[in-house]
Parts: sequence; structure tokens; C-alpha cells
Amino acid sequence: MKLTKLWMIIAVMSFAILGSIIVQLYWINGAVKENEKRFKNLVHEALNKVAERLIQDEELELTNIQALSKVRRKSFDIMLSKPFFYVDTTLQDLSLRARQAEQLSIWRMMNKGSLDERINPLKLDNIIAEEFSNRGLTLDYSYAVYDKNERSIIIKDGHYTAYVKDDEGNYSKGIVLDDEELNMYKYTVNLFTSGYGSPGILMLNFPNEVSVFWKNIWKTVLASIFLTLLTLFCFAYAIHIIFRQKKLSEIKTDFINNMTHEFKTPIATISLASDSIKSSRIINSPEKIERFANIIKEENTRMLNQVEKVLQVALLDKRDFQLKLTETDLHQLIRKAVTHAQLLIESRNGSLDLQLNAKQTIIEVDENHISNVIHNLLDNANKYSPENPEITIKTKNISNGIELEIQDKGIGMNSEAKKYIFDKFYRVHTGNRHDVKGFGLGLSYVKTIVEKHHGQVRVQSTPGKGSQFFVFLPFKQSN
Repeated sequence: MKLTKLWMIIAVMSFAILGSIIVQLYWINGAVKENEKRFKNLVHEALNKVAERLIQDEELELTNIQALSKVRRKSFDIMLSKPFFYVDTTLQDLSLRARQAEQLSIWRMMNKGSLDERINPLKLDNIIAEEFSNRGLTLDYSYAVYDKNERSIIIKDGHYTAYVKDDEGNYSKGIVLDDEELNMYKYTVNLFTSGYGSPGILMLNFPNEVSVFWKNIWKTVLASIFLTLLTLFCFAYAIHIIFRQKKLSEIKTDFINNMTHEFKTPIATISLASDSIKSSRIINSPEKIERFANIIKEENTRMLNQVEKVLQVALLDKRDFQLKLTETDLHQLIRKAVTHAQLLIESRNGSLDLQLNAKQTIIEVDENHISNVIHNLLDNANKYSPENPEITIKTKNISNGIELEIQDKGIGMNSEAKKYIFDKFYRVHTGNRHDVKGFGLGLSYVKTIVEKHHGQVRVQSTPGKGSQFFVFLPFKQSN
């Protein structure tokens, strides 16, 4: 898949996911606003009903007072209609006081009395609770009655507020609040409204009203968030897999190209040597025939070794192999490997330094595989070193095993390369250098064998300064 098409697919998928998220946010916002609107309508409806009931209760009380007044006047009129000597002045005073009390009550009822005398806090508290209950409003709330004449709160949450003393020593009724504190009460309704205006306001606030807006949709919101995150995760994982597969495809293509090159050279050499042998000038010269036969054999052996590497890695992938464990001297294996590698290193005017400091060197390993591990690491250090390679081999004892370190001063590698250095077919880019050959299987083989021995392999590297490979092998293999 071309990179341009890949980015187009990613862009389309990103746009689709973003559009889905926007639609969900729009739906959630609409649902929250609808719940908020419904809640506010119910609250205003309940407050208007409370104000209406206060007026009805006051009118009912006024009607009762008027009826009682008629009865009292009729009684006093009968008594006063008796002969003069039966009239008691005490009763006359009592009648006068009753009528005055009646007139005072009527005067207060006709919007001319103080607001705290017209409202019973306990009764108001019960009315609010009833109206809210009738509409299913169960949320905690706080309310207050604001007296416009006094400019203060005279009733708060079912209780009269105390008289307070100001800085000048004067007493005022209720609690005086500033504009910011008054604005905390979001829901209001005028009380005892008449042609002369309204003497007070019933104010109400819900500390946790936001929870009501989300009450019916929070499960849907959580499900939406979960599914969105799951979609994003799957999308990101799919992109990761696509790019990884693309990288693996490039690595495998590079492997095929390298393998073709590795096989093409010996095949061409064998073909040339075969044609030379058939030449009339060579066929009668046993020495030249032997020389060309040796070339054919060497190139054939080289091809077999390359095929063997590929088959060996395939076998390791299946984990279809058993280690032949024996007690082996690691230093002895290192010295044998150095003997073969030193000729190649010295041919490039390089040097190989041994610092074998481990005291206990006998370990339980598969001698053949561990020998191949050392060969591969030395070959890797030599290939990725410039002219005059400098390679150092160190050993030391650590807890329950030996650590082998192979250090070079070659081209090194960056952090991105270190992530894939032990993957099959991966080869570090060497810029314009084309003399570094191989299939990218050596370090993958090293990692597989070391882990099969219950060991560990790690690398430290700095571009331009070289690399250090550390291999830990335990003394004994667990069952």
C-alpha cells in the first residue's frame, strides 16, 4: 500500500471518528438542556402555586375573621338593645376593642401589615414541601423570604431570622445580603401581588441542581465515552499495526534483495569457474582445474551456510529444538571464537582486546549454540565498524551467572534502531555503505538462544561512538 493512500485512509477514518464524537456531544448537550428546561419549568410552577396558596390561605383567614366579626356584632347589638340599666360599660368597652381588633386585622390583611406577620414559616415550609413532592422534585433546596421594605431576608428555611444590630447601634429586621449573595437564589416569585405591587419575594436555590440535569442520561454518557475510547484505541492500534506491517514488509523486501545478492554472487562465480574448466586452455592443466574446483566448492559451501541460517531461524521460530546442555568453560568458547574472528579483524588493521575477568567460568549451556552466539556478536561488531575496528570482549561474574560484554567503536545506532535490532530481517541502515552484508538474522538468533538458556541480552549504543552488547547466562539451567 502506498504511503499516500495510507494517509488518505487514516484521514477519512479520523474524520469519521471526529464526526461521531461531535454528534454525540451535540446529542448530550441537547439532552442536558432539555432536562434543565423541564426542571426549571417544574420549579417555577411549584413556586407560583406556593404564592397562590399563600394568598388563598390569607383570604380564607380574612373570611373567617369577617364571619366571626358578624357574630360578635350581633351579640353586642342584642345586649346593647336591652334597657339602659342592663347595659354594662365593661361590655361596651369590650365591643369597641373587638371591633378595633377586627379592623386592625383587616387592615393588615389588605397588604398594609408587615410581611413577617402575614407568613407563618412552618406553614410556608409545609406548602413548599407539598408542592415539590407533587411534582417529583426531591432535590435538596434552600429558600428565603425577602422583605422589600426592610431590604432584608426575614424568613430562611422555615425559621424567622433574628434582629441584627448594625455598626451605628440600630437594630434591623432580618439578614441583609449583598447583590452577589442574593443572586445565589436562582428561582424567585413575588408574594401577595396587588395593585400596589408586591411586599416581598420568595427566593429558592438548589445547591446540586446540576445532578438533576444529568440524572437520566449519565449511563448513556458513560456508555458513549467508553465506546468512543474503545473506538479510538482500536483505531490507534490498527494504525500501529498498519505501520508495523509496512515496516516489516520493507524489512522483508530488504531481506529478499540481500538474499538475492548473497546468492547471485556465488552462483555467478560457480558459473564462471565451470565455464573456465571447460575451456581448452584449462582442461589440460590439472593445477588450474583443481583451483577452479576449490572455488566452486568454497562458493557452494558459502551458499549452503546462507541457506542453513535461514532454515535455522525458521526452526527457532517454531521452538522445535532441544538444547544439548553440557558444563562448558565460557572462556574457552570465547577464545575459540576469537581465533576465527581475529584474522578478519586484523586484515582490516583492527584490534581485539580480551578482558576475561570472570572467576567462575563453568556454565551449563549448549556449546554449539552459545559458540554461534559469540560468533554472531563478533561478526556484527566487525561489520558495523569502520576501518581499523577496535573490539573489546569482557566477562565478569554477577549474581548466579556470567555477563559477557562485546564492545565496538563502530557506527552505533539510534534509539529507534535499538527497538528493532533483535527482530528478524532487520538491519541497521548504514547510509552510503553497501559493504555490510547479511540477512538481518544474526541478532534475532542471539536473542532466541540466550532466552532459551534463561538468560538476557541487551544493547547500549550511541550513534557515531559504537555499541555494547551484554549477554547474561546463568550457571545452571532450571528444570
